[in-house]
Amino acid sequence: LVDEIDANLYVDNLFASAESTSKALEKCKVTKKIFLELNTNPREFMYNDFGSIAQISPEDRNSMKFQGRYAYHQQLSLKTTRTTKRTILSALAAVYDPMGWLTPLMLRTKQFFQYLYSKDYDWDTKLTPDGIRKWNAILMETKGISKELLRRVADKKGSHTLALFAARAPLQCALSCTSATTKTLVYSWQSQDCQR
Repeated sequence: LVDEIDANLYVDNLFASAESTSKALEKCKVTKKIFLELNTNPREFMYNDFGSIAQISPEDRNSMKFQGRYAYHQQLSLKTTRTTKRTILSALAAVYDPMGWLTPLMLRTKQFFQYLYSKDYDWDTKLTPDGIRKWNAILMETKGISKELLRRVADKKGSHTLALFAARAPLQCALSCTSATTKTLVYSWQSQDCQR
């Protein structure tokens, strides 16, 4: 398990997998014990299995909820209250995407932030009406995007190929995982505005 932790630690996030709910809970328990011995308290465990999360103490669960139940997906939300360079960067940084699967969908947002940077906007200066119009267009483009993690995309044995496809007109993307025995569409999305 220590080798698995070492191989799957990303900054302050640990990504691990298990073949069953019982193995996931055992791995969680042992991992927590290892980190507590290092005077670190791992929290915000997140599972894509309702049976697992229900057995974790509430203070250790990820707080993301949807309709009163713990959610096992990431919702892309770029809402801002006041449109400034700071709030746009904050919205961009708030998108949790450690695997980079949403990168094609975030490209216009990142390009817009670069545009603001090139125009020497101060961090807290409200954008011009044209800048606000462009930002609102990006918000409309990303409305309704969500990424659900499937219970099991692939088994641990054998080799797998991840393929990410993206197109700009209309804005769409798809992620698939294939092996010698399985083909899984992990994620797909298409803009509601297909006129572009």
